[in-house]
Amino acid sequence: MQKVHGGTQARSRGITKPLLGVLVLAVCCWGCASSGQKTKKGLPEWYENPPNADEQALYAAAMAESRDMVVATKKAKVDARTDLAQQMATKVQNLEKLFSEEVGTDAEAELLQQFTSVTKAVTSESLHGTQEEEKKVYNLEDGTVRVYVLMSLPIGEANQALMAKLKANEHLYTRFRASQAFDELKTEIEAYEAARGQ
Repeated sequence: MQKVHGGTQARSRGITKPLLGVLVLAVCCWGCASSGQKTKKGLPEWYENPPNADEQALYAAAMAESRDMVVATKKAKVDARTDLAQQMATKVQNLEKLFSEEVGTDAEAELLQQFTSVTKAVTSESLHGTQEEEKKVYNLEDGTVRVYVLMSLPIGEANQALMAKLKANEHLYTRFRASQAFDELKTEIEAYEAARGQ
């Protein structure tokens, strides 16, 4: 009887070790899942829902990881600026499209070329004015740093700069004033100035 009892104890110990291993693994997995959920919940609101473009600025949020916080921050800012550049390019292309639809003759092709040159110059200059609005840094368990940034591009100032450059070319500005593109740009500038109380 003792041998049988001893065998039962041995079998119990043999069963207990694998069960213990399974329990430990389950707890670890649950811990990882919980950690992942916390990280997701910890996302900045402005990253999940970046502000919509308005008369003041365009906005872009980005995230990057690195073992160095400075490197992660730079990578995130580069990605955000790339997004802002694409948004700015889209706005400018819409203006160019409106203008080109009204300036389609060979005689006025030079005006369209001049207009494109002005918009490209202003786009390039405005991208230097991007600003960091928000930043959030997370130190991850593996030693990696995750950085979230929210960047803005002052579109109101860019619109004013574009109008100023167009006015500097009298012939181009005279033709531009007669276009739908002028009305759209003027409306945006007026909204920007009203928001700033100018």
